[in-house]
Amino acid sequence: MKKRFIKTHDNKGIFENLKVFVDSETGVNYLVYESSTSSIIPLLDENGKVKISDKYEYYEEANE
Repeated sequence: MKKRFIKTHDNKGIFENLKVFVDSETGVNYLVYESSTSSIIPLLDENGKVKISDKYEYYEEANE
């Protein structure tokens, strides 16, 4: 079964945990912030638009 969301980055700190996921159907990138509460927001590109990865880009990132 194909995963819908693929984790491409993981940055763990003492007080927080930041992760980036890519939606495998749409290519939209999401930042997930976990602390005492959790938040999920779409990442924006340099033009302020939602960052969308092509399939090759996030496949390579997930398999590094």
